Amino acid sequence: MAFVAWTRPSNEKIALRSVARRIHSLTKQKAAAKNHLHALTATTETPKAVLKDANLAISQLEKRIDCLTTAALLLIVKHPELARILHLLISIKGIAETSTIALMGERYYYHLIYRTDNGLSSQGLIRKPSSRAKASTKKRALPNRATPIFVPPCICLP
Repeated sequence: MAFVAWTRPSNEKIALRSVARRIHSLTKQKAAAKNHLHALTATTETPKAVLKDANLAISQLEKRIDCLTTAALLLIVKHPELARILHLLISIKGIAETSTIALMGERYYYHLIYRTDNGLSSQGLIRKPSSRAKASTKKRALPNRATPIFVPPCICLP
């Protein structure tokens, strides 16, 4: 297979990845805050001021997520290539704007990690199973192909 040289993604794609990852991070923080609020409401001893503060934290996280989502959509709409991909992804049943932003944010990097013909495996960025015979009698589950060291967050979307 011929060597394919790596080309740097455009600034817009890198910016979209940053925004998508930040949205993912804030979404995880919001889920943790909601779990914390649920734990606080489980007891009657929790002061109302603490409950109010927990609700305020959740609403602020929601506003920040909405703001970043709007910024990501504006970034996508400004660039025809990204807008075309947005339109195609939204046309799929079950995928809306939030999922699309997450998918588009990781799409341009995902193929770099799983391809082994681009030199990443030779640079140690992808672990390969050892070709040497193991002298140990321990059974190990070794993959028979290259395994990634990074799984993009969009793969874990419900």
